[in-house]
Amino acid sequence: MTNDGSTRRIVQAALEDSRYAVLATESGGQPHASLMAFAVIDGGRRLVFATYRGTRKHRNLVANPQVALLIDHRETAWLRTARRLALTAIGRACEVADADAEAVRSILVARHPDLEGFAHDEDCVLMCLAVEWYQVAGGIDDVGWCSAEALGADASSA
Repeated sequence: MTNDGSTRRIVQAALEDSRYAVLATESGGQPHASLMAFAVIDGGRRLVFATYRGTRKHRNLVANPQVALLIDHRETAWLRTARRLALTAIGRACEVADADAEAVRSILVARHPDLEGFAHDEDCVLMCLAVEWYQVAGGIDDVGWCSAEALGADASSA
């Protein structure tokens, strides 16, 4: 799998189809994984999610913002392409600025209406993952890469 139009289309389809992912964080040499609901901004250049302030996940994000987000696209990809695929977004996470919070919250809740109450809780922190790269894995010998920049600034949000 190469960093070509086909890989970009796979990334875009996975982002469109998938709503949940596993966030991998680290602090002090200790890894931590969390199942997360996420939403897409800027055609995949940024992904947003929410967490409570003070959780291990939040402490890890503050201590080390470099993260990986594994999007399990195996079942949906199978329906589209008869292939099983997993997508990993790699980048840096930071708290969403207050000026952008309401717009980001609206995007997240539109994709996950069940998070309405949580997203408005005073202890909820909206986080944005600035994606640098996507890794697309279809198997041990079927791995490709796509830069988030390659997805294009004019791509529509999923």
